[in-house]
Amino acid sequence: MAQADSLSEARQGAKRGAAIFQKTYGESGMLGLNAASKDCWKAYRGKLSARKFAECASLDLNSFHLDNAASKQMGWEPDAYMTGKKTIERYERAEKALKLSAKEQEAIGEIVVGSATIGR
Repeated sequence: MAQADSLSEARQGAKRGAAIFQKTYGESGMLGLNAASKDCWKAYRGKLSARKFAECASLDLNSFHLDNAASKQMGWEPDAYMTGKKTIERYERAEKALKLSAKEQEAIGEIVVGSATIGR
């Protein structure tokens, strides 16, 4: 895939991931976000693409930021699935499977981080 194509696909995916985050959290809270993340990554493994990768990564990043902020504020333990370590492990494993160039990895990472609606 040409780099310009993969970046365009990643932008679309990150936008969709942020929208899924907003909708899912509004409808079913953190439990819904966990399920949505798991479903997203499962679908990604079935068909690797820059778009789906960025979608799942954006959903995960937004969910991590929300859970992290809420757990700190409320004084409870973060959700085990949404810890920074687990989120990073999912991201890195998925990124490796996509076999991107270093330049694409960096650019898509910036797109995903830019899609964060929480934690800015």
